[in-house]
Amino acid sequence: MLLGAKNSQVLPQHLRHMASADAKDAFLYLIGLAASDERFRCYGELKGVVRDFRYYDQSGKQPFAFIVNKDSLLFYLRAPAVRSGDYQLAKLKAQFSTVGENRSGEWTVRIGNLDDARRIWLFLGTDVDSRSGDAPTMQNG
Repeated sequence: MLLGAKNSQVLPQHLRHMASADAKDAFLYLIGLAASDERFRCYGELKGVVRDFRYYDQSGKQPFAFIVNKDSLLFYLRAPAVRSGDYQLAKLKAQFSTVGENRSGEWTVRIGNLDDARRIWLFLGTDVDSRSGDAPTMQNG
């Protein structure tokens, strides 16, 4: 769930910073899922020139985050996620061509569009749609 009062002005600033419509769609998708997922407490942050979004679990650990760039999001599987054993680097690399590993042992993947955002969410096993049994849909009213 989004922590509404924490840095509430940051998310609109992040969105305005982005130049790519595809990356904006990915951003909005991931923020929307974060807002509806009770397992996480999330918020945006601005540290100098670095714009990010952080996911904290119920124990206060930060398993995921992403950095907001003009044309993409750099999604991180942080140390708690990597150490958990729930994810495999080889499987991540099989799904994304943009996987990296930083000096801290965290895994990164570049998210450039809505399809990438959907695939990372499915990879993380946090897909709201699969938990409910519903296919992804958009309905008015």
